[in-house]
Amino acid sequence: MRPPSPFWEREKETDSDMTSDLQNKNWAVLSERGCEATNLTHEDARRLVHRLEAEDRHGLCIVTNAAAARTAGPQRASDLTGARERS
Repeated sequence: MRPPSPFWEREKETDSDMTSDLQNKNWAVLSERGCEATNLTHEDARRLVHRLEAEDRHGLCIVTNAAAARTAGPQRASDLTGARERS
């Protein structure tokens, strides 16, 4: 099996490839509370992050929809209460 090519020999993405990725509704916003929104353009996600920052939300990040689908949201307080009672 051949090793992968060094990065400098790989085909480079063009600016138009990158622009189209940013304009696709393929982005999500996560916070400490979990997934805030999905199916956003990157610009819409950026604006949402700024709005949530103004509301003093923490742990904000922009990820792809696929990455957001793989993340488990934070546990709810009711889940934690039940876990303490069972211990």
